[in-house]
Amino acid sequence: MKKRAFAFILAALMALTAIVVPVGAEEISRNWGYTISNGEVTINRYYGSATSVTIPSTIGGYPVTALSSWENKVWEGSTYNIYICGIFYGCPTTRVTIPDSIMSIGNSAFRDCRSLTSVTIPNSVTTIGNTAFLGCANLTSVSIPDSVTTIGNTAFSGCANLTSVSIPDSVTTIGSSVFSGCTSLRNVTIGNGVTMIRNSTFIACTSLTSVTIPDSVMSIGNYAFNKCSKLATVYYTGSQAQWNSISIGSNNDPLLNANIVFAHNYTAVVTPPTCTAGGYTTYTCTNCGDSYTADETPALGHNYIATVTPPTCTSGGVTTYVCSHCGDSYTADELPALGHSFENGVCKTCGAINYGDANNDGVVNSKDIILIRKYIANYDEESETSSVEVSFCADANANGEITSKDVTLLRRYLASYDESTGTSTVPLGPQS
Repeated sequence: MKKRAFAFILAALMALTAIVVPVGAEEISRNWGYTISNGEVTINRYYGSATSVTIPSTIGGYPVTALSSWENKVWEGSTYNIYICGIFYGCPTTRVTIPDSIMSIGNSAFRDCRSLTSVTIPNSVTTIGNTAFLGCANLTSVSIPDSVTTIGNTAFSGCANLTSVSIPDSVTTIGSSVFSGCTSLRNVTIGNGVTMIRNSTFIACTSLTSVTIPDSVMSIGNYAFNKCSKLATVYYTGSQAQWNSISIGSNNDPLLNANIVFAHNYTAVVTPPTCTAGGYTTYTCTNCGDSYTADETPALGHNYIATVTPPTCTSGGVTTYVCSHCGDSYTADELPALGHSFENGVCKTCGAINYGDANNDGVVNSKDIILIRKYIANYDEESETSSVEVSFCADANANGEITSKDVTLLRRYLASYDESTGTSTVPLGPQS
């Protein structure tokens, strides 16, 4: 009777197990250790031997949402000692790709996975737990996505071959000793979501040469940069006054002795565009003198406005073009002088009097001198008339009378007359 009851219970348990364990679990169980809780899978161990592994996003239809560790019980002497081991502890796996179903990399998930050289973390992960990658001595690169908000204590401690790390702005909490003993780490960029660098965060990072610290950081803990003997440059995104206000704990001499490069404080000098050259703005840092140019604008180009000077009887016409922007000017469209059009001694165009043209032929020459001399020779003082008629223009000096003075003036005029220019250095008309 007892045997039948036991057999019945055993059969029932086997049937129940068949219902709970998802299809394909038997095959997966050969490679993965995991637990299922509330319909979600947490993987804690890898049993395979592949060097490149992609963690499954589902197991038997259940989503894999977290990675954890397992306890290794070792009989030592007279008792069992428990050691926390990462998923790939003791495996030859060098590369791991984490699916985007994972939201948490739990405590010690990759702890002491000494063959691991690279790991791809998807942007679904929000938390990297304590000691998550502790002792991954051959890990050379890790990309932390901007979905991560928390990195736990000693998460990457002892990753001796890790060379560079960039902590995104999404991270608000970095635990203590996170990168302690990362002896190959050369440069680190900390995102502006971090407000505190805790104790021993970078202790014994003996190759660290530069670190970028955001102006969001309010305090730096004890030993945070202790034994960082090669730390030479700290790039700080705030001002010197902000840096001076940070609370820096004890045993941070490498940090205090480093060259602090503060954020640029650029002032702008605008060079406006001209007609022939483009404009630009020169930005110069008041802290270090660094400068660059930007905001370029094209040259304006000339905007010429035309002013027409029409020709006259004695001078040519011309159009003057003046740029309204810069004042540059030039002349063009030249026209010759019109020349006088005399009729009865008066120019029909400009009204000028043709002084000295005694015979009204429109030309002043020696004939006019001869005619004026005849006029004078036949002049009757009593009647104040002459039998020889002359034009009023015979009064070459315009003094109201025709005398020998007019003859003298005309002789001088003709003597200095230039045929090529049609002008004389001796003026006719009213004398000054």
